[in-house]
Amino acid sequence: MILQKVVSDSLLPVINEKQVKWLNDNLFKGTMAAISYERVRSDLVHDISTSNLTFGETTFGGKPVPDMNFELLYPALMNIFHNLKETSLKSNKWYWEQ
Repeated sequence: MILQKVVSDSLLPVINEKQVKWLNDNLFKGTMAAISYERVRSDLVHDISTSNLTFGETTFGGKPVPDMNFELLYPALMNIFHNLKETSLKSNKWYWEQ
C-alpha cells in the first residue's frame, strides 16, 4: 500500500479521479505481472524450468499472496487466451482491433 500511495500521489497532478481509482484498483496486479515476467518468464526462457516464486508472509486484501508457479500461471494464461479467442470470434476482429 505504501508503493501505491507514492505512485498515486506522484501522478495526482496529471490524472483525474477516475484514473486514480483505476490505478489504485490495478497497481498490485501490474506489480505481480511485472514480477512474474521478470522472474518466472525470464527463467523459463533461458532454463526451461523455474522455481516457485514465493512472497513469504506478504498479504493483499488480508489474504496471503500465493506463490507464483506453473500451477497458478498456466490456468490464468489459458483463461486469457480463451477470452481473447471468444471476443475475436464474436466480433470477427482480432483482439487488438477492438
